[in-house]
Amino acid sequence: MRLQAGRRVGRTASDHQLTSTGGTYPPELLPPFFAWIGHLMPMTYTIDAFRIAISGGPLDRLVADLALMGVLFASSLGLLVAVIHRRRRFRPSDLRPGLG
Repeated sequence: MRLQAGRRVGRTASDHQLTSTGGTYPPELLPPFFAWIGHLMPMTYTIDAFRIAISGGPLDRLVADLALMGVLFASSLGLLVAVIHRRRRFRPSDLRPGLG
C-alpha cells in the first residue's frame, strides 16, 4: 500500500514538474499556479541552463542555475549520507528477539 502511495506522489510531482518548467512551451504562457510552482522545481533551472548553453544567453543566469543545481545536489547527497548513517546504527529495539 505504501509503495503505491509513493508512486502516486512521485508521479504527481513528475507531472507538475513537466507542466510547470516551461520545457514543452514558453514559461510566459503558464497559468499563475504553474508559474509559481515552477520556481520550486529543480527541472526549471536545468531546462533554463540547457537553453542558455545551446542557444546562448546571459552567462550570469547560467552560472546561477548551475550553482543552484549544485546546492540541491550537495544537500540531497548530505541528507542521503545522514539517513544511511543513522540507519546503520543498531538500537536494542532493532534486535530480534527483543532484549530486556
